[in-house]
Amino acid sequence: GVGLSYAARPGVSLFGGVHKGFAPPGPGAAEGTEVEHSVNYEFGSRVQRGSVGTEVVGFFNDYGNLLGRDTLATGGTGEGRLFNGGKARVYGLETSAQWNAATAMGFPPALPIRLTYTFTHAEFRNSFQSQFGPWGNVRIGDALPYVPRHQLYASVESDHQAWRARLE
Repeated sequence: GVGLSYAARPGVSLFGGVHKGFAPPGPGAAEGTEVEHSVNYEFGSRVQRGSVGTEVVGFFNDYGNLLGRDTLATGGTGEGRLFNGGKARVYGLETSAQWNAATAMGFPPALPIRLTYTFTHAEFRNSFQSQFGPWGNVRIGDALPYVPRHQLYASVESDHQAWRARLE
């Protein structure tokens, strides 16, 4: 892959990258299981102003073949068998902000507060009868299972010289 970062001005940077993904099915895969491959794109910006930092990132992942795994957590038998998941497209936007409350108030120990939101859209791009029973008959546009559309993350951390504590 290749990634670039550009410092547009002090405290402001733009970045992007294009990467080719590859994952062989490995031993124990069902006969006919193909290699997982994808092209992944990412573009965004970071801004840092004093005790406040923000980041916005757009991403797009184009899978030529997605590998699935038979696990108990996904409703399968738990055998761990790999299988073809077909073409898929995953894209979205992630925004995050961080504020160091201690620095803003003039105190020496760090007290960063972080908040991140991610929107993800993930769908199959071809129709097929899945080898994996819980998936069944997959049609173009069906959502990829187990990929949440909305995710929110928050944390507060206290960072001193001798110790650190974080609540997430």
